[in-house]
This record gives sequence, structure tokens and C-alpha cells, in this order.
Amino acid sequence: MDLLLEKECSLIGKSCCLIHEKVGPRLRLVTILTDAPLEPDHPVANKCGKCTACKDACIPGAIKGVLFDPEQGIGQRFNPKLCEDYFDEMKERHGIGHCGKCLAVCPWGKR
Repeated sequence: MDLLLEKECSLIGKSCCLIHEKVGPRLRLVTILTDAPLEPDHPVANKCGKCTACKDACIPGAIKGVLFDPEQGIGQRFNPKLCEDYFDEMKERHGIGHCGKCLAVCPWGKR
């Protein structure tokens, strides 16, 4: 992959996931240690708007559908306890302790 994120911008979506403007929430982060003089990028405007796809898909209701505001705590947008309890229930019932529905329905990055 040719530095997919180079000169691209990201934002925090209503799902509280990092959302890249091209691949949506379908990305993985890595760390590269360097002393190269890198220019920081700029934040992009949040384009979630009135979309509630992640909130509607959230079976335990953990996503509240509130736009990201760095001045607010995560509890204003997301209830991690509901998500964790759902994961535990799924692991106990089906042996799978994850969901990902909010990532799957996000229109960002879909082809």
C-alpha cells in the first residue's frame, strides 16, 4: 500500500471511530518512529451530518448519534459498557466477542 493516508485527512465519526475520507472506518493504525520533518495535515469537516447508520445498526444502543466535539467526553457520544456487555453476551452465546456493525454500515469509504 503506497502510504494510503499520506496527505489524506481523517475525522472522528458518530461511532467514535476514526474515519478516513477514502476508506471510512475500515483502516488500521500503525506507528512509525521517525525524525523526518513532517507537515501536519488539517482536520476535515465532519460529513456525518444527519446520517444515523451507525447508531441505527448498533444492537446494544451504545452509539448515541452525536457529532464529535473535542470539548465533550466520550460518554456524550458512546456508552462503552453497553458495547462491552453485548460483546460478552455474543462471546458466551456464539464464541465470537465482536460486532463491527457500525463499521460495516458506515457510508464513508464504500465503493
